[in-house]
This record gives sequence, C-alpha cells and structure tokens, in this order.
Amino acid sequence: MSNIVLDELDKKLEKRGHSYVRYADDCSLYLKSEASAKRVAESIIEYIEVKLLLKVNREKTKISRPTESTLLGFSFFRSANGWEIRISEKSVGRITKKVKDITNRSNGLSEKEWIGKIQSMPVGWVTYYTIAKAKTVMKSLDELVRTRLRICQWKAWKRPRTRVRQLSKLVKSKQKAYEWVTAARDIAEWRTVRYYKQR
Repeated sequence: MSNIVLDELDKKLEKRGHSYVRYADDCSLYLKSEASAKRVAESIIEYIEVKLLLKVNREKTKISRPTESTLLGFSFFRSANGWEIRISEKSVGRITKKVKDITNRSNGLSEKEWIGKIQSMPVGWVTYYTIAKAKTVMKSLDELVRTRLRICQWKAWKRPRTRVRQLSKLVKSKQKAYEWVTAARDIAEWRTVRYYKQR
C-alpha cells in the first residue's frame, strides 16, 4: 500500500535528482549540505502534505549527519574510499543484549537450548547485513559469544575440583589446569573484597 501511495513521491525525488532510500513510509534523503537538507525537507514535506494529502510526523523527521542517521539497522561512515555502509550502533547493541540474555544462566534454558539459539542467530544476522562493512563488528560478536559460552561452562562446573578435572581434559596438563583454576579463584576473591570495600 505504501509503495502505491508513495509512487508519486518516488518519481518526484527522482525527477529532482535526489539520492534517497525509502522503505514503506520511512524515507531518507541524502544531500551535500545542511542548508540544502533544510530547504529540501520543507519542500518535500509540503509536497507530501499538500499534494499527496498525507501527514508527516514532524517529531520523527530530522536532519542529521550520515554517521548519526539509521535506516533499517544500517548507518554510514567515511573512509578513504568515501561514504560506506556500516551496521548501526543500535543494531549492534540489540544483538549484544540478545546474546547476553540467551546465555544468562537465570533464564532457565539448558545448555543445549542456549547453544541452539546462539547457533541460529548469526546466519540470518550476517545475511541481512552482508552489504555492510562489518569485519570488526563480526569479530567482536564472535569473541562475545565465545566468552559467554566459556563463562556458562565455567559456572556449570561449579567446584574447583571439577574445573581442574575438566580443564585437564582440554589442555592435557593437570598442573596448568590447577594454575588457571587457582588464578580464577584469586581474581574472584579479589573482586569480592574490592566490591565490599567500595560499598
């Protein structure tokens, strides 16, 4: 329905030579200066409200730099090659929170369940953002998932004796496993003391 109603707007923008992206009733125009943006914004809003008899949400309409704007989870950044597409900070924040929520031991999920949920997430997410420059984001997300899984496994082992036994199977060295478990225990105790001192 939006495409039918706003087809006339698309033709108007193309006729004026504007660079724009529209998804349903959400539209972003890209201009070279703030002055041009203000002038075009007033002109297009007037056209939409007077010619097309539609209502523009003024509160959601804004003029901003490409780095501050988002559309469908995408944003922009300037590189040596000019403006390029990136994943918006809000989108990164949402998936980061989702990973932490899934791997939170208090959510009642079993190890098999949260691993299954984690495995299904990256496929769709990476496919959706395939046009964006996101190597650093993907690397950070991979590191976050691995860290959260290690934390969950570490907590599941609970007792130091169990941790030493399980780590020994992985590193083939009981001495090294003992050193890591002891170091982790010391760090945990230090954080607890520090927390109480701060309070």
